[in-house]
Amino acid sequence: MDAVRTVAKNTAALVGAEGVSRVLTFLVTLYIARSLGAEALGRYSFALAFAALFRIFADMGLNTLTTREVARDHGSAGKYLSNLLAMKLILGPITFFLVYVAILITGKPGELRHLVYVASLWIWMDSLGVLVQSVFSAFESMEYVALLNVVEKAVLFGVSFWALLSDVSWKLIWLLAAYPLASLFAFLLGLAILAKRGVQVGIGADGRFWVDVMRAGWPFALMGIFGGVYLYTDRVLLSLIGGEDEVVGWYTAAAKVFWTVYALQAFFYRALFPTASKAYGESVGQYRRVLRRAGRLMFSYTIPASTVGILLAPWVVRSFYGEGYAPAIPVLQILIVNLVLRGWTGLYGGSVLNVTGRQRDFMYAVGLGAIVNVVLDITLIPSMSLRGVALATVCAEGVVGLVAYLKARRTFELPIAYIWKPVLASGVMAMFWFCGRGTVWVLCGLGAFVGIFWLTGCVRRQDVGFLMASLRRMA
Repeated sequence: MDAVRTVAKNTAALVGAEGVSRVLTFLVTLYIARSLGAEALGRYSFALAFAALFRIFADMGLNTLTTREVARDHGSAGKYLSNLLAMKLILGPITFFLVYVAILITGKPGELRHLVYVASLWIWMDSLGVLVQSVFSAFESMEYVALLNVVEKAVLFGVSFWALLSDVSWKLIWLLAAYPLASLFAFLLGLAILAKRGVQVGIGADGRFWVDVMRAGWPFALMGIFGGVYLYTDRVLLSLIGGEDEVVGWYTAAAKVFWTVYALQAFFYRALFPTASKAYGESVGQYRRVLRRAGRLMFSYTIPASTVGILLAPWVVRSFYGEGYAPAIPVLQILIVNLVLRGWTGLYGGSVLNVTGRQRDFMYAVGLGAIVNVVLDITLIPSMSLRGVALATVCAEGVVGLVAYLKARRTFELPIAYIWKPVLASGVMAMFWFCGRGTVWVLCGLGAFVGIFWLTGCVRRQDVGFLMASLRRMA
């Protein structure tokens, strides 16, 4: 029970911070979209996505490995931190060189190449910052992870809005430069906090240790490569095949809404990972109880959220971005389905396969998903444009979730009732909203949803009690 409370407490800390962070970054994207236009947003998004394809070369799976291993042995934190910092100082310039060569090969114009160069500095600085956060995650001290995220996004917000509201030239360059500057500041702050808490901060050069962590981390690294392919190739291929920055801007507008909503479950699983790793090392029975509670909470959120997202997508896009972004509406309606699929993947892939040391199995799942995503992107973009990209993304996630489930079900299998109950409640709500318009029908739908949700026990009183107790301890 303490493990579940820890996950809830850590999730509350991360969600609170991420709520602030997502609002700040969404405001930046929104202001770019409305003031500079879809074409500028498309170039901005392409630069970030292209550089992010190479993110794993600055990480090599070492951050995830650090969380897992330090969670099991807190005394190893200093050794992991000092040695991995040294490794990342070498990996960073190598990554920049790879990005430099790759963007030259694409034949993109000079202005866009310069944007990509700046974005490549961000993935290096971000990798350093995430390493520090990985140590805090291993200690289950998510309040520090939350603090660093808020500080980073606050710096990003400040520099971005200075660039947008001032008369400075090269606005897009400055908007992208805000990313590495913010990540560097958060990284240095995180190091200072770790040092104050007694963790050894320095540069290590243990050659044997380097070899050992590279061997242990390569499945995470390869999984990161595959993950990067199907997370970021959408905008890159849309630009390379479609060729219009405006179309990339429309897709980015929809994707930004999705990722903002997705933040809650992403940080839930991030909080769950060290706790699940610790529980698995102590008791398989306790580990499975933690996963059952986590799965029930996850699908009680993602299924209703996806339903509401599909129904409200036209209003969301027109209200935030304006009528000029109407092509983003069907894209958002397709992408929002991924809330459920990624919830499934996070449970069986991240919380079962990665926790139990079978990251290679998850790597194969992500690799297959990456192949499916690229093939479908190339096939669908010429005829369906940005809708094809969204459909390819959802199909790829479905493949990853299916393979992860098949590999993990012998260790853990979620009761089907945890899925059909929120599906029933959400379906009845959707029927009311489809049948009529106006406040009365909306309230009737919400009432029916709450009634079915409670009567079927989608979320038990114990779950609410754990969450409320955790929130009180956070206050």
